[in-house]
Amino acid sequence: MGYHDMAPMPVLLTEAGGRVTDLDGNDVLAGNGTVLASNGHLHDGLLELVRGVPDGRDFRALMRPITPVSHEKETAADPRQQDRG
Repeated sequence: MGYHDMAPMPVLLTEAGGRVTDLDGNDVLAGNGTVLASNGHLHDGLLELVRGVPDGRDFRALMRPITPVSHEKETAADPRQQDRG
């Protein structure tokens, strides 16, 4: 997003009771180009949640291999799955 895209956000959101910052909690207009907008009440919790998340512009950091989860051991240990003979 460019500055002209973000410029109205602080005015509109604060007037509506919300809050807008970048993902680091800094002023959105002077920040790093990311945006976090909330109703205001949840904002600090959301900032905590996204702390350390790579920028959307850091494409390689967002592309990490997905490791499949195996449930094989869980099934074998589950007594409901054992033979009731």
